[in-house]
Amino acid sequence: MSILNNLLIEQLRPKTLDSIILLDRIKKQISEDIPQHLLLTGAPGTGKTSLVKILSSKYTTKFINASSDARIDILRDSLEEFCSTKSLSQSPIKIVVLDEIDYASSSFFAALRPFIEKYKHIRFLATANYENKIPDAIYSRFLHIKFEPLNSDEEKELMLKYSKHILNICKQNNLKFDSKNTLKIFIEASFPDLRSLISKLQSFIISNIKEIKLEHIKMANYSFENLYKMAVSTPNSVENFKIIMSEYSNKVSDVFYSFSREFPEFLESKKVDPILFGQALVIIAKYEFQSRNAIDPVLHLLAMIFELQNLFLKKWN
Repeated sequence: MSILNNLLIEQLRPKTLDSIILLDRIKKQISEDIPQHLLLTGAPGTGKTSLVKILSSKYTTKFINASSDARIDILRDSLEEFCSTKSLSQSPIKIVVLDEIDYASSSFFAALRPFIEKYKHIRFLATANYENKIPDAIYSRFLHIKFEPLNSDEEKELMLKYSKHILNICKQNNLKFDSKNTLKIFIEASFPDLRSLISKLQSFIISNIKEIKLEHIKMANYSFENLYKMAVSTPNSVENFKIIMSEYSNKVSDVFYSFSREFPEFLESKKVDPILFGQALVIIAKYEFQSRNAIDPVLHLLAMIFELQNLFLKKWN
């Protein structure tokens, strides 16, 4: 079995509307018929991409990651061809998924608008973490569905659904929490990011932990500082892959920004040799500059981490 298939987030990825964990409000707003364009916004790990994949699974679909594929030639060439040709499925409706549309450029948005207006048989399904980055001219053409709880009642509803799901995962993997309060603290620490919660359960399984206690939760409280420590540790490409795929795959842009702004302070706190310090900044600057045009941003981040690890291997050894 591949590394990817061993990840809980891949094993548990929902395939149907019945299996995906969503607020009742959201389930009432969606339909498998997809009568209009949808814009799904909210925090990472709340099920936006999983939902669009479920909704589009019965249709001829083109998937565009707007954070990496948001180039005008994508629209003029491949998307134009896709929209103008006949559907391969029984339905005449075709789907264009625009994942992470909030990272697209203004020129991309300007080029996208005519496509939305011209092709009536196309449904655009977009996801975004930050709705304020989407121009009004695009925003107004979508049914907007917010994935985060809008009030305390919805927060309680989602917390309850998460609790049941987490306990079910624990039961299947011989895990348990030492108390209900520990479970509550565990969920609150990453709420509403369900993907992060599942990733932390994965770390407990890897560490052969059978009973989850408060000290384990503190140790599993992933942050960018964990990546800083990873970057200066002994190279382990397999572990790098597991952690970054499970915890940071939807935060690549934020990670690169953090490495260019905060990582230097981390190095200073470690009293790193000035020459190594400068070499690390050169590596970071190179990868940050290239990240916008990277075919796969996650692999690009993994490559940067691995190059930094090899640099600091000289220091620690």
